[in-house]
Amino acid sequence: MGRTFAGYDFERVGPILPECDEYGKVIGELPQHRFRNERNLPLSKYGQGPFCRFQVAKGWRQSGVFVLANGDNPLYVGECQNLEDRWGTKGFGGISPRNCYKGGQDTNCRINNLIYEKTRTGENFDLWFHSIEGDKHVRLAAKSRLIASLRPPWNK
Repeated sequence: MGRTFAGYDFERVGPILPECDEYGKVIGELPQHRFRNERNLPLSKYGQGPFCRFQVAKGWRQSGVFVLANGDNPLYVGECQNLEDRWGTKGFGGISPRNCYKGGQDTNCRINNLIYEKTRTGENFDLWFHSIEGDKHVRLAAKSRLIASLRPPWNK
C-alpha cells in the first residue's frame, strides 16, 4: 500500500505503537534520571519528557526520506541514512539518558515526546518512506521540497 506526498511515492512502513502497560496505557519514561551528569549539564529544551519506547521500521535499512502522518495529515518530515536506526530504539523510538541534556539529540526528544503525548489521547501515527540511495544532498533536497509542499507542523 502506498501514497504520494509532494510528487514522491511512499511505502507504508507501519504504525507507531508505543509500549503500553497491562491496561493499555502508554508507558512514560524519564531516562534523564539514569544519566550520571558529572559535568552538571542543564536539561535541553526538550529533555524534560516524558518519553515512550517503540520499534518501527525493523529491517528497513535503506536511506531516504520519511513522513510521519496522522491519517491524511503529514506531521513530520525527515531524511535518514538508515530508516531502522533513525526510528528504532536508538533513534526516535528510545530516548537515551544523555540525549535529554544540552548537546544531546533535541529532535529525538521533541518528536518522541509529541508521539507520547498524542498517543496517550488516542491519536494514531503511521510512518511512510521513500527510498533514495546515494548522495545525502539528494535526500536533503527531497526533504526540503516535502517540507515546503506539506508544511508539516512538527518540523521546526
